[in-house]
Amino acid sequence: MRLIGVALVLVLAACSSASPPEPSPSPTAVPQALAPGAEWVLVAPASIPGDVTITFDADEVSGQAPVNSYFGPFTAAEDGSLTFGPLARTEMAGSPEVMRAEDEFFERMGRVTAFDADEVQLTLRTGGEMLLSFAQPDSPAVFGRTLVGLTVKKARAAATAEGYDFRVVSVDGVSKPVTMDYNPQRLNATVVDGVVTEELKDPDIAAYFAGLGQGDAPTAPQLKACLTAQVANATGGPQQYPTTVNVDGG
Repeated sequence: MRLIGVALVLVLAACSSASPPEPSPSPTAVPQALAPGAEWVLVAPASIPGDVTITFDADEVSGQAPVNSYFGPFTAAEDGSLTFGPLARTEMAGSPEVMRAEDEFFERMGRVTAFDADEVQLTLRTGGEMLLSFAQPDSPAVFGRTLVGLTVKKARAAATAEGYDFRVVSVDGVSKPVTMDYNPQRLNATVVDGVVTEELKDPDIAAYFAGLGQGDAPTAPQLKACLTAQVANATGGPQQYPTTVNVDGG
């Protein structure tokens, strides 16, 4: 009995001296520019249809792709760096066309290395290449996507009713002369056979200026850099548009 008592004392002593478990590490802070917990809606590229979304939380990114929902880890910092880890998704199937769009979405997500964001626009990019552009649900960019497929008359009426400035910038592949000033409340339409096919011009310009911190008043050097990239890209040059630039004095 004495030996049993000694053994019991030793066991209790060993239990009492065990180290307490280490606390779990706190989740990495999400940059406020990514609007933690808020849902962003995809507005570009036009090749990815549907109500595609993304939300950044403390421990994971999640959202809706063209067919499946997804989630997974990510790493982001205040300097604008952003990468995604392996993304899990549900296993629903869609038409071949929509599944190709979904594959394109995840392929672009896998190439993201940085982000630019303001209060309403989020651009995911790698270097100067814009990969995915999102906006807040109540933004002009998201509303603009609802006009795709409408006739010009119906699109103009719908935009005007919501207080937006609507104009056509391209008809059947031919660009129309327009002013190059940036107006966040303007919706620029590309039209083919009388139907709106794209409403992405102003969102693209907004994505370009999002990382410049100039709001609605870009400087002259920034405008010059923007137009240089736009024209060079349109004529087959190596420049990407939209892009992000650093201009001295702006």
